[in-house]
Amino acid sequence: MIPRLELLPLVESGLIQALDESLIDSLMAYQPVALFTAALDGTVYGVSLATEFPTLYYRRSLLDPSFTSVEEFLVQAKVAGLIIPPTFAATAGLLLTADPDPFDEDGPSPSALLSYFTALTDLATSPSAHFTTDPNLFLSGSAGLLIASSNDYPQLASAIGHDLGVATWPGHGLSSWRVPVQGEPLIAISLNITRQSADAANQFVAYLLAPDSQALWFARTGKTPANPYAVPDRELAAAWGNALRWGFPLPIAPESGVDIPAALDLAVQQVVLQGLPPSTAVEQVQDALSVP
Repeated sequence: MIPRLELLPLVESGLIQALDESLIDSLMAYQPVALFTAALDGTVYGVSLATEFPTLYYRRSLLDPSFTSVEEFLVQAKVAGLIIPPTFAATAGLLLTADPDPFDEDGPSPSALLSYFTALTDLATSPSAHFTTDPNLFLSGSAGLLIASSNDYPQLASAIGHDLGVATWPGHGLSSWRVPVQGEPLIAISLNITRQSADAANQFVAYLLAPDSQALWFARTGKTPANPYAVPDRELAAAWGNALRWGFPLPIAPESGVDIPAALDLAVQQVVLQGLPPSTAVEQVQDALSVP
């Protein structure tokens, strides 16, 4: 069991092995993102035991969300009130709607960035949208929607009770609101073991992602399981399952070595908190991504 950051040095040191193709095929039925977060250059070296990603919470007494598109979600958010952290992770769906693959070697397109920052500016100027990490307006019922970590679910459920709902992100497929997914911790298999031990390790890895094991993990830790269908609440399982199915894994490590999420984080904060014009934010991000 290792942190995600230790994956690369362990692979380079020849201490862990790639997963067997047969094991990968069997695990794909549970949740592909559990594998993708433990991959390097397309090779899978382990699985995520748990995940974390932005989740859309709502107050049942205030609205009954049913978003068929990102545009419809934004309209309803302005009516119901939305609490949203001023980060790229929380707002990534707006960028990926405009550019389904913004993290290729070319980075986000200028037109997609302009659309992204313009949408953020529109939200920031709406009196019912609040860019903050403070959930009190949501907890008090002054706002009907909240974007927060999936790992915040136990605390929010304890504070709000049955009035807490978890909505499915709008749309389906690559044109939907997609979320970045972190996978921690990772389970890897040692390279220096016998075939018999490797077979036993494969069985144990498969066991860790099975519904019963993942349900136990969720009950005891409160951390989001990599297999969301192990969650007993059907609404929660459906919402998390959809998010993970269409999510994209972090960390994003382009060949240039430029930290794209960090550059976007800074621009998002300046746009929504300081009023930076969208066109200036585009230039700023492009300058950051062009650093050799």
